[in-house]
Amino acid sequence: GAYHALDEAIKALEGAGTVTPPAPEYKTRAELKALIEEAEALEASDYTEESYTDLTEALKEAKKVYDKADATGEEITGAYHALDEAIKALEGAGTITPPAPEYKTKAELKALIEEAEALEASDYTEESYAGLAEALKEAKKAYDKADATGEEITGAYRALDEAIKALEGAGTITPPAPEYKTEEELKTLLLEAEGKAASEFTADSYRLLTEAIADVKEVLEREDATPEEITTAYRKLAAALAELVFAPSGDGQKPGAPDAPNNGGNGSTGGNAEIKPGDSIVDGNALEYQVQTVSGQTATMILTKGKDQKTVTIPTKMNVKGVECTVVGIGSKAYQNAKSLKKVVIPDTVTSIGSEAFSGCKKLTSVTIGAGVTTIEKKAFFQCKKLKTVKIKGTALKTVKASAFKGTKSNIKVSLPKKMKAAQKKKIKNLLLKKGKMSKKAKIK
Repeated sequence: GAYHALDEAIKALEGAGTVTPPAPEYKTRAELKALIEEAEALEASDYTEESYTDLTEALKEAKKVYDKADATGEEITGAYHALDEAIKALEGAGTITPPAPEYKTKAELKALIEEAEALEASDYTEESYAGLAEALKEAKKAYDKADATGEEITGAYRALDEAIKALEGAGTITPPAPEYKTEEELKTLLLEAEGKAASEFTADSYRLLTEAIADVKEVLEREDATPEEITTAYRKLAAALAELVFAPSGDGQKPGAPDAPNNGGNGSTGGNAEIKPGDSIVDGNALEYQVQTVSGQTATMILTKGKDQKTVTIPTKMNVKGVECTVVGIGSKAYQNAKSLKKVVIPDTVTSIGSEAFSGCKKLTSVTIGAGVTTIEKKAFFQCKKLKTVKIKGTALKTVKASAFKGTKSNIKVSLPKKMKAAQKKKIKNLLLKKGKMSKKAKIK
């Protein structure tokens, strides 16, 4: 009687105004995948047998749902929550307790949203960019939600991060980012230029050098000199050095130069008259280089276009027209999207690895970075999804640019020199994780 009447009245209640029951919030496949990877990284030995058995069962079911092509939102969300609960319920074995969940902050989510918004749809396949757009939409919702929980923010972050990693290029080649010279490189070249004696060269060629030196000093004195201005000054000075002409001596030889070799009357005397900064060189293996600096019988150059093969060992030196050329850099996109590349060995002579130099090399698994490398430019190894081993031979590394290792294998192993001090190891680890966007599960030691 009275009970049923009251019960019916409660059920018949209608919301005032626009209040409607909230729509269910489903988890996405990307969020489920991220949680599966988190669970797979946990070690059985750290937890009690019973609690880890529950996790194993939940993980098994989660994988089934993830692999199910037509899984519904309810199924994905149910599998996610079951696995999440199993992770939270883990009990430590002995004195080991399960780690507290690491939640992303709104600031981190905002930074990732801005990174995603900067990506151009035209650079990627329609399908992969559509996945990004959906994840970006959900991430913005979570960011704008005033009472969003740590789980919601972290879930949105992971889903967006996975969508970015899953982007596939549209096949169009974008122009390489400019490679700027540093102030230190400019100062080094200036020292070389100031060491040239006016008495050894023709007045006209030395005048060009002094003008270039003056320009360099003016740039170095300015605190607001841009990378473009520094690079322009460097190139002008390098060109002036390359164009220096020795003043003739009484016997027609360069001052202090050895006798010219007998060339069978062809008129060639070797030397660097035929090689200058900016020249393109192709070696016998079809590798392409660009000359950077020339000084007497020596020169430096960068590898600008590599050859797609399973194992690549970057050359250290070669002789070009009588000039000993040292390879000091790997240019932007030199091996981008190489389909066969599995292993790369970078020699000690190389000081910089250019932007996107090896990006998109999907079979690449191993990289050895020479002792001379100081800089790894942005996206150098971006989306090398199978890259699992990186060996850094020396202590020179100082700079790792944005997303240099983003999209590499989650359990990637990085070996550092034993002689490297703990403070420097910590600094390099931070560079690889924070700037290079290497997985937090990476083992760096």
